[in-house]
Amino acid sequence: MKFGDEFDLKSSLDRLFPGLSLGGDLFHQSPIGVRFNIGLAEIDRAVLIFNAIFGGSEAIVLLDEDSSWEADPTRWYELFSLPGLIRSSEKPTVRSYESKLSEDEIYTVRWAIIRSSVLSTERLFEAIANQDHGRTPSVRGRVHILDPGAEVLLHHQVGDADEPDVDTPRPRQVRH
Repeated sequence: MKFGDEFDLKSSLDRLFPGLSLGGDLFHQSPIGVRFNIGLAEIDRAVLIFNAIFGGSEAIVLLDEDSSWEADPTRWYELFSLPGLIRSSEKPTVRSYESKLSEDEIYTVRWAIIRSSVLSTERLFEAIANQDHGRTPSVRGRVHILDPGAEVLLHHQVGDADEPDVDTPRPRQVRH
C-alpha cells in the first residue's frame, strides 16, 4: 500500500479496526490478538516477530500515545526523540493529534510514516522493555506499529499482574 501526505491515521484506524480506542487495552478490544512478552530477555524474539510481520512492508506507521504526566527527561524519551531509533539521516515528519479519554486523561498521539528498514527495532524494543525495569533509555507512552496495507497493528502494552506471563493467542470471537 502506498500512502503519504494524504494519509489520515484516525480515519485509517476507524476503517481498519472499527470501535478500537487507543488509550486502553487494545488486546481485549480486538477480535484477534496475539500477546507476547517484550522483556529484556525477549528483545531478540520481539525483533524476529517484527521482521516476520513488517519486514516485507515498504512503509509503516510508527505511533505512540503519551499522556501529559511529567517524566524525568534523562530516563524517559518521547518516541521520536529516542536516540538511535531511526537509522537514516532523514528525519521523519511527525504528526500528532490529541485524544481525550476522560476529563482527566488526555493523550497525545504522535505518528510518522517510515520505511520499516530504517527502524532500529532492537533499540525500540529495548526502550519498551526498559520501561518496566527502571532502566534507561525508556520510551514514554504506549507504542504501536501499523501496516495499513496488511491491516496489522502491533501494540505495546505494559504487563498486567492479572495477565499470564506466557504467550497468549486469542482466537477470533464470532458475534451473533
